[in-house]
Amino acid sequence: MQQQKQQQLQQQMEQQQQKQQQVKQQQVLQQQMEQQPQQQLQQQPQQPQQQQQAAAAAAAAAAAAEAAAAASATEAAAAAAANATEATTANAAADKAAAAAAAAAADKAANTAAATAAATAASTAAAAAANAAAAAAKTAAEAAASTAADAAAATAADGAAATAAANTSAASAATAATAAAAAAAAANATKI
Repeated sequence: MQQQKQQQLQQQMEQQQQKQQQVKQQQVLQQQMEQQPQQQLQQQPQQPQQQQQAAAAAAAAAAAAEAAAAASATEAAAAAAANATEATTANAAADKAAAAAAAAAADKAANTAAATAAATAASTAAAAAANAAAAAAKTAAEAAASTAADAAAATAADGAAATAAANTSAASAATAATAAAAAAAAANATKI
């Protein structure tokens, strides 16, 4: 779009230059026509009225062409200024759109970074919680196993004590029986 406007502006400038060249050519022609009657006047004391009218008509045509060229140049300059203003406006709009796109991209990047940081923090917290739960479960299992072992040891000790007491009672009973038998034997011996 901007290149087309620049090409149009360049074409208008070229047309303006061509019109200026035409005006210069007409001015040169007018000067030549003005010089010719003077030369003829020097050579001929009297000049026909038709030549004077032709020179005046040529001068008027040259003046009209110069005025038209000036108007065309003014119009071309106004068009160039309008195109330049429009191009400046388009560039400003493009810059504004680019700035908005950059801001949106930066905002998106910031949101992505925040989401990534939050996900990382959540993952770290979950891992820490899992490790803590595993450690607590291990500690509880070890404590339960130790308690069970202590209880089994205590039960075994109680069984051993009961067995020892039973053995002691049996020995005492055997000793008493032996003593009774000895007493009976002594009694029998006395009777004889």
